[in-house]
Amino acid sequence: MNKEKIPDAYEKDLMLSKILNVSREYILARKNILRLNSLQQKKFDQMIERRKKQEPLAYILEEKEFFGLTFAVTSATLIPRPETELLVEKILSLPQNFFNRKTAIIDVGTGSGNIIVSLAKNFLAREKNLPIFFYGVDISKASLAIAQKNARQYKIAEKIKFAKSDLLKHFFRAQENFSPLPDSLLIVANLPYLSKKIYEKTPLSVKKYEPKIALMSQKFGLKHYQRLFKEISQIKIKYEFSSIKIFLEFSPEQKKRMEIATRKEFPLAEISFQKDLSEKWRILQINI
Repeated sequence: MNKEKIPDAYEKDLMLSKILNVSREYILARKNILRLNSLQQKKFDQMIERRKKQEPLAYILEEKEFFGLTFAVTSATLIPRPETELLVEKILSLPQNFFNRKTAIIDVGTGSGNIIVSLAKNFLAREKNLPIFFYGVDISKASLAIAQKNARQYKIAEKIKFAKSDLLKHFFRAQENFSPLPDSLLIVANLPYLSKKIYEKTPLSVKKYEPKIALMSQKFGLKHYQRLFKEISQIKIKYEFSSIKIFLEFSPEQKKRMEIATRKEFPLAEISFQKDLSEKWRILQINI
């Protein structure tokens, strides 16, 4: 029998903030005199009941913080995780000269768009005329709709091209799908990487509510990345980019298998791994 998840005071404050459209600080300052009307009370009670059933708070609030920004999320999108911020940090810390030539940044499996929107917003804040072209692709139309909504919220929708695509297939259909054709390519991906064994051990809040298609992959959780590697090899031949950089998030126990898969497809590539804040292997960078 599944235990109820009783919302704590912090979660209740966030629910009230959402219902009243005010800050949590406002709620804390007026907690003793705060009164809800009947409709607001009904919404609050419904949120409490949803949380008791272990539905993630992000889905109840319909938003999640990521890299200092607030992103709309729904049950069609994976909830952004703090460890994924490392991908954004690594890319933003690349030497400026890498971006002196026309560079396409492709977020594969963009989901809510949290990665590509964060990158675009930060790069554009540095310099609006950098020759960087941003793309977000996903196999799910519902996810793409949320990603586009998030891009519009931060007024950068015209800077990011979103497309429905199974991995990189969108860019094989026509050369015009790159606009303009870049000199360098940067691919960032947080694809499904949980093995069936690990997925089955995840909490109910994950298994019941988050999209399985965005979490689990076959072949020890590596099938999606193995497919992506093959497509990158093909796109490298098709377009003859001067440089390709790849940034991936993976599960800590996959480090050795990820290295083997990388070496198999890119034997001459420079690869490096990085741990997350919990000292677990999490990020793979590949320079081709």
